[in-house]
Amino acid sequence: MSFSPGLPKKDSEPQPSGGERKLATNTMQNTTPSLPDRVHTARLTLRPFALGDIDDIMLYATDERWSRFLPVPQPYTRADGITFLELQAKADTITAPRWAIEYEGKVVGGINIRFESGFARGVMGYSIAPAVWGKGLTTEAARRIVDLSFESLSQLEEVAADANSLNTASLKVMEKLGMRRVGVSQQQRPKHEGLVDIVTCSLSREEWLASRAAPAAG
Repeated sequence: MSFSPGLPKKDSEPQPSGGERKLATNTMQNTTPSLPDRVHTARLTLRPFALGDIDDIMLYATDERWSRFLPVPQPYTRADGITFLELQAKADTITAPRWAIEYEGKVVGGINIRFESGFARGVMGYSIAPAVWGKGLTTEAARRIVDLSFESLSQLEEVAADANSLNTASLKVMEKLGMRRVGVSQQQRPKHEGLVDIVTCSLSREEWLASRAAPAAG
C-alpha cells in the first residue's frame, strides 16, 4: 500500500495531545525535525500503523476504486497488507513520518510527508477508503500535517504533492489546502500503459502564512 497515490467547520478546537505539546515546546529548537506520532483533529486520530490494523486495511485495500491510482498489487492480498504494516514499523519517521488515519475507531487510510533538500521541501501523500469519500477527511488530515510541518520546521520552504491528472479527488484536496499547480510531467506509472500526466501542486511558507492570517484580516 502506498500513500503517493478526504477541513470541516469545527464547533470547537481540539486540545493538543502530549506529542503536540512537546512539539510546540521544541519549535524554537528544531534543527532536528520531529513531528508527533499521534495527532488529533476534530474527527480524526492520526497515529502509527499497527499489525492489528490489518482487518481495517483489507476492507478498503481490496476495493479497486481505492487502488486505481496507487502503485499497489491488484488483487491486494492479506499478505500484501501484512508486508505493508511490517514496513511501516521499520520506516524512518524523522525524514518520512507517516500516520494511519483513524475515524470512528477504524483505520480508513494513511497519510505521510517526506522531507527533502535538508528539510526545505516536504512531499505529501495520502489515500483513504472509498467508504468515507466525500466527508472531507483527507483534507482534514492533510491540513493538520501541513500546519504541523510548517510550525515545527523553520527551514521548511514548501509542501508539495502530486497526482495523476485523472485523479480529480486528490487534486481537489490539494486545491482546498491552498496549493497551486506548478507543473505537469509525463511519467510511467504502474498499472497504466504508456505515459500519464502527473500534476504537481505546491504551497509555499509565505502562502501558508497568508492563508492563516486571512481570516483575522477579514
